[in-house]
Amino acid sequence: MRVHHRQQGVALVTALLITALATVIAVTLMSRQYMDVARTGNLIQSDQGYVYALSLEKSFSQLLTEAVQSQQATGKQFDHLPLVAKTIGMDYDQDKGALMMVQDEAALAPFRALPGLEGLTGSLTGLWPEDAKFNLNTLFTPGTGQNPTPTLNPQQRDRLLRLVERVVIQDMGKQVSANDLVEVIVDWMDADDFSNQGMSADTADYMGMSPPFRAANQPMVSLSELRQMQIFRDDSELLKGIPATETTPRIPGLLDYLTVLPSHDTKININNANEKVILSMSRFFTSSNISDILQTVADEAKAFEQLSDFTSDKEISDIKSKLSADDQKLFDDDINNGWDVKTNYLRLKAVVQMGRTTTMLTTLFERDNNNRFVPKAHAMGNDGI
Repeated sequence: MRVHHRQQGVALVTALLITALATVIAVTLMSRQYMDVARTGNLIQSDQGYVYALSLEKSFSQLLTEAVQSQQATGKQFDHLPLVAKTIGMDYDQDKGALMMVQDEAALAPFRALPGLEGLTGSLTGLWPEDAKFNLNTLFTPGTGQNPTPTLNPQQRDRLLRLVERVVIQDMGKQVSANDLVEVIVDWMDADDFSNQGMSADTADYMGMSPPFRAANQPMVSLSELRQMQIFRDDSELLKGIPATETTPRIPGLLDYLTVLPSHDTKININNANEKVILSMSRFFTSSNISDILQTVADEAKAFEQLSDFTSDKEISDIKSKLSADDQKLFDDDINNGWDVKTNYLRLKAVVQMGRTTTMLTTLFERDNNNRFVPKAHAMGNDGI
C-alpha cells in the first residue's frame, strides 16, 4: 500500500528567506560602502578646499604687502580701502565696508587644471579692515610691574557705551540698558570675580548655568565669547542684527561694529571707519557737525592722507570753538587719542566650493614693522576668529 506525502513548501520558503536575507545583507553592505566612498570623497575635497584656502591666504598676504609698499614708495602714508581695491584687483563694497572677489567656474578654469583641484567650482573672498571697528580689548590697560592688574580705560568704555546706544537703542529699538550691556562685557574681561552693577554677570553667575563655565577675566580672544554672556543669549539679535524682511532692510547688530584684536592700544583708521564708530569716538560729535568729515570718509575718491588733516579739519575747529574751556580739554583728548590713517589689521574670509563641500577659512592679518601683512591667526568655520 502506497503512502502519498503532500509537499508543504518548507524548502521553497526557506530558500526564499535565505535569498531575501542575502539580498538585504548585500544591499546594506553596498550602501555602507557607498557612504564610505562618499564620506572619503568629501573629506578629500574638504582637505583640497582647505589647501586652496590657505593658498588664497598666502596670495593675499603677498598682495597686501606689495600694495602697501608700492603706495609708500609713491609717498602715500595712508590706507584707504577703495585705493587698496584698485591696487590688488578687488571690488570695493561700500555697504559691507569690505573688498570682495568672486570667482566662478570660468575664472577658476586655470586652477582646475592643477593636480588635486579638479573639483574646484567657486570661491568668494572678502577683506575687512578690522581697525575700522571698535576693539573690545582696548577697554583695559595692562598693569605694570608693581600693579599687574589691568585697569579699565574710562575713555574707551564711554566710546563703547555711545556705540551701543546708537546701534542697539536708536537703530534696533531694543528695550535694554546700554550701560548694563557694557557692564556685562566689562565684567567678562576684568580681573575680579565680582559683578559690578545692573545686569552684569561674573563667574558666580555663569557657574549656575547649564553647562557651568567661568568668566574669562582676561583680554578677549574671539568675538564668539560674546555669545556666552547671558544678555546676548537671551537676545541673539543684539549681536546678529534684525533680519531683513520684504519691506525693510536688515538692521546691523553689534558684530558689524566690534572686533577683538591682540592688542590693547589699536587705533581707528578714520578713512575706513563706519559712521557710527566715528560718531561714538567723541561725545561732542553729531551727524550734522561733522557732516563734511563723514562725506570725505564715504567718498571713494577722497581720504585723509595724514592724521593732522583730520585733527585740524575745519569742522573739528568749529566744534572746539563752541565749547567751554573744560569741554575743550575733553574734546582734545577725544581727538588726539585713538585715531590713525593706516590699517594694521585686516580680516580675510575665504569660502571655497570644492565639489559637494564648502570650506570656510578666516585669517587675521597683522602689519609688522616692515609693512608686511602676516597671518596672525586663522580659524575654520563660519564664526571665524
